[in-house]
Amino acid sequence: MPSSVLLGPARPRRAPALDLELAEARSVVAEIGRADAATAALRARELAERLALVLQASLLVQHAPPAVADAFVRSRIEGRAGRSTAPSVGVDLAAILARA
Repeated sequence: MPSSVLLGPARPRRAPALDLELAEARSVVAEIGRADAATAALRARELAERLALVLQASLLVQHAPPAVADAFVRSRIEGRAGRSTAPSVGVDLAAILARA
């Protein structure tokens, strides 16, 4: 069964925060190439975490309701500095709860 049947038609949407996160990931790759072994190992783990979050966010942006994707991107990608998973300002909680 094609994934479009299971997930519905993909909606071409963009999340600028994902573009920024990918750009930062590219710079981490460059840093890994210049780092000593111990630092490279630490940075590689950080890179794997970033790429996993970007993949999750990308799938949500493509296939989930906009309120769900927006909440994930705001809390996991844009909110990375504080590593907060609490709902961010501007998240449509009513739409998310109505879906539940």
